[in-house]
Amino acid sequence: WAASLHAAANIHFVMENAKDALVVAKEALELFSDLGEERHEALEMLSLAGIYLGLSEFDLGKKSATAAKMLFQELDDGPGWDAATEVLDAILAKRALVRSG
Repeated sequence: WAASLHAAANIHFVMENAKDALVVAKEALELFSDLGEERHEALEMLSLAGIYLGLSEFDLGKKSATAAKMLFQELDDGPGWDAATEVLDAILAKRALVRSG
């Protein structure tokens, strides 16, 4: 079920319905967390960071990407850590661009 929610969140996001994607992704994150699926939990945190980036919610995106990065590090998941770093860098870059006007 949690994987289905993850897929639904991605579909909403691709269809430019970020607010619905956010709701579904949060639900998927909660389920992955409850199930103890740490790798999926980290991936969902990363998905949330991307959604927050799309919504220009930079502080929430940074928080989610940072949490994902830390969890990937705990899991010794190099590619996941790299992906979280890229998303975090994108969030920080876009935030700086928006703030500079």
